[in-house]
Amino acid sequence: MARGSPVDRSAGFLAGALARRAGLAALVAAWLSVWSGSAAAQVASMTGKLLDDVTITQRPGAEVPLDLWFRDADDQPVQLRQLFRGRPVVLNLVYYRCPRLCKMTTAGLLRTLRAMELKVGQAFDILTISFDPREPASEAKAARRTALTLYEQPSAIEGWYFLVGQADAINALVESVGFRVAFDDDLDQYAHAAGLVILTPEGRVSRYLNGVEFAVRDLRLALVEASNNRIGSVTDQVLLLCYQYNPKIGKFSFAVHGLLKGLGISTVLILAASVVWMLRRERRESHEEPHPPDAAAAESADGNENPLPGEGTPST
Repeated sequence: MARGSPVDRSAGFLAGALARRAGLAALVAAWLSVWSGSAAAQVASMTGKLLDDVTITQRPGAEVPLDLWFRDADDQPVQLRQLFRGRPVVLNLVYYRCPRLCKMTTAGLLRTLRAMELKVGQAFDILTISFDPREPASEAKAARRTALTLYEQPSAIEGWYFLVGQADAINALVESVGFRVAFDDDLDQYAHAAGLVILTPEGRVSRYLNGVEFAVRDLRLALVEASNNRIGSVTDQVLLLCYQYNPKIGKFSFAVHGLLKGLGISTVLILAASVVWMLRRERRESHEEPHPPDAAAAESADGNENPLPGEGTPST
């Protein structure tokens, strides 16, 4: 049998490779369809049973009970009040054995922290607290070690705390900030939302940041606002005028009226500075101008220049 030309053989090889790849792609697509279908069914099952019990009800101004007791990463008792040291606090509610969502939240927080100028332990603190009363302090210790290693900020050693607690303390804390969770016995997992709660130095709820990714701008502005402008820069104050917190999405969004207000304030300041500068300039110029001599001084000067006859000449 005559063999085909090199071009024909190449075309046949290419067609076969494409067919094999198409078959593999179809197999992978079928597997993904089965996997995603089962995963979707699992999520739907959990959602159907627990959706009403899993939510974040925003409670701005609510007071966190600072007399609650937990245990830190070294398994030592600690009262929440001891961890509020005059700085705003980021409350990160998780459970350390969470297979996915809590790790995504903490990872998103870490990415934001590494890109932000404000540092943990200097401008603000973080409380990562497990809402699973079954978890021991060893889980908190492992999570703390991982977070501090990835953050690489020495000040965070005395600013980022990982806690576990008893059911009563946990329930009181999550209830105070509107963070509702539910346990799924079938999956042996907690169903819960994702997000951060920003607290004032006095322990009151200031803002919520929803999701697992947090823009540097949003976290920074939330902290500046919670600190009552005690941290941050003048730029942050201007940005707070231009951006308004949107509780529906848990983020800061651009506000036109805020921008106009900021421009108006800037215009007034510029005009005031211009008026002050002009007044000072006129006052300085008025002091520098020479004053014309008065009439008496002028006549006296003329008399000195033209002496009377007989004056200033020797007698004979």
